[in-house]
Amino acid sequence: MPTVSARVWTVEFASKSTVRPARLASVGTDTGCDREERVILRATELAGFVGAALAGIAYVPQISHLAQQHCAAGISRFAFGVWLAAPLLVMTRAFAIHATVFIVLGVIQVLATAVICVYAKIYDGSYCETHLPVAR
Repeated sequence: MPTVSARVWTVEFASKSTVRPARLASVGTDTGCDREERVILRATELAGFVGAALAGIAYVPQISHLAQQHCAAGISRFAFGVWLAAPLLVMTRAFAIHATVFIVLGVIQVLATAVICVYAKIYDGSYCETHLPVAR
């Protein structure tokens, strides 16, 4: 008997079709999940938040170099503009399905990328000593 599952509903196709609420796997709610499933869900959610934090930390060297050295060498404003649009689009889905980890990740990415875009515009054509173009 084929089954199509979504986050909220399960539809079963049989001689008589039925539509019933599916078992939600959200942490902190009574979902019918056993203890082992809840522990796995908590662990993967924690891993997701750690990953989101690492993504934010990864932006720090770029932002600090831009802010402290006023150096926009190698920054493609077009690429960062696209990287700014991408998490905004992904976050629309994350909000729709209430995916907290992806919402947090999206906010981190949007803020960090927006800061880089602003600094790249302000310091366009500015270089630190390390990235100073070599005259030929």
